[in-house]
Amino acid sequence: MAEPLYFQWQNEFLCKTIYPMRVTKLRDFLIYYKEVDLWMEYKDKNISTLTADVKAYEDGMDLARITAFKGYNSLKNYFMTKDIKGFFVKYKPIDEEALALIQKNHDLFITS
Repeated sequence: MAEPLYFQWQNEFLCKTIYPMRVTKLRDFLIYYKEVDLWMEYKDKNISTLTADVKAYEDGMDLARITAFKGYNSLKNYFMTKDIKGFFVKYKPIDEEALALIQKNHDLFITS
């Protein structure tokens, strides 16, 4: 038997229809208050004593930037490809109508 529902957002249908941003906003709320807690924790500390933490943070941000840039370049190269049949060879049989729509999207991307 299903567990009792105490709040509207616990109903799966309602959560998808009238509360679609609930998880996102909860995440934003938690991030905001975590930042407040971090400010309270570090407000009286000297930055020179946190060099290891600062270095780890900067290295993590550099890695995140590199990963995002590689993903961007990979997707850009895919969408800048003029003939896309090579990407869809593995699908047998190839649906020519769907392939034409994908090709049209690539052409629009290239021209814009």
